[in-house]
Amino acid sequence: MDEKMRLINRIAQNFADYKTRMLKPDSQAVFEEAEEISAYTQAYQYMTKNHRSKPGECDRQDSLADYPMVKKHGEPER
Repeated sequence: MDEKMRLINRIAQNFADYKTRMLKPDSQAVFEEAEEISAYTQAYQYMTKNHRSKPGECDRQDSLADYPMVKKHGEPER
């Protein structure tokens, strides 16, 4: 799997985890977090659908090193 697909897959998994976490609180808490939810959704859509990387942007390992990988099932929050 190339670096761009790894990045997109990681972004998608992180967004899915975020949505799961946001659905756990009661309706009032979700309403209070609406602005944050919108920002996360917009960032996700930009990174996975709208962003066009330039040649050489997705093949550098250092660009992935600063961000933690998606936690494994049963692993505590980071």
